[in-house]
Amino acid sequence: MSEVKNTSDDAIKVKTRKFINKQRTLVFAARGIMASHRHLMRDVRSLMPHAKAENKHDEHKDKKIDVNEVCRSRKCPNSLFFETNADRELFLYALKSPEGPTVKFKVFNISTLQELKLTGNCLKGSRPILHFDRNFDSTPHLQLCKELFTQIFATPRGHPKSKPFVDHMFSFFVLDGMIYFRNYQIIDRPTGKADITEKSLVEIGPRFSLEPTRILDGALDGNVLFNQDRYESKKSVLRQKRQLHGELRQNKQLRKKQRVELSSDQGRFDEVRGIFHVDPNASEDDEEDEEDD
Repeated sequence: MSEVKNTSDDAIKVKTRKFINKQRTLVFAARGIMASHRHLMRDVRSLMPHAKAENKHDEHKDKKIDVNEVCRSRKCPNSLFFETNADRELFLYALKSPEGPTVKFKVFNISTLQELKLTGNCLKGSRPILHFDRNFDSTPHLQLCKELFTQIFATPRGHPKSKPFVDHMFSFFVLDGMIYFRNYQIIDRPTGKADITEKSLVEIGPRFSLEPTRILDGALDGNVLFNQDRYESKKSVLRQKRQLHGELRQNKQLRKKQRVELSSDQGRFDEVRGIFHVDPNASEDDEEDEEDD
């Protein structure tokens, strides 16, 4: 019995010694987010065994100071911070605290686990495989996003809340400047041959798309390393639509006014219009008669 006890103690020591990478991720949001945004935040938090929760950030406090202070108190070097603006647009801040950097994303195409109801399933707390599209190596800002996602979403080996299984995969794809997130289950399908199976993927969820809008060299502060020029807020898009609609309506009214004026000119009777009108055929006939004479 003593040998078994010593062996178990040694195994515990080895297990605790393996847990060296203490990358914890704090996932929380600011006040004012919508219900769908809150459900997405909970789904993302449930995907990571090393994630920690926190109360909503008070909008009256300084965001930079408060977020870094919460990360320091919870001993989380990584953070995912959700925030909405006045137009109810969702933004995600992925940052390293306290040194930085910070990447600000605009979140599109949100589909939570409850909305999708897909057939995929995986063990809660298992470690994922991270898959990145080759386009992440094309530009420097995508390379930075790849490294940041690796440190935020990768579950550290030997984490106390993680399971020693790998049965799902986080996939990040780049298309037209957008980053698409998908979560797949890895399953083994029999091929009909003995001891031979093939791997296949079944989507679990959630789904969302990210558009990088700004990169800062600090934690929610610092110099701007990248700025998305094509990004436009919802107000500016609506303003442009209203302006275009106004121009089209003004042109339509102008064309209608011109048609009314033209029709009124054609229907108006002019009493002196034919007084000085000369028929060219009549003048030619008169000249021929004079020549005959």
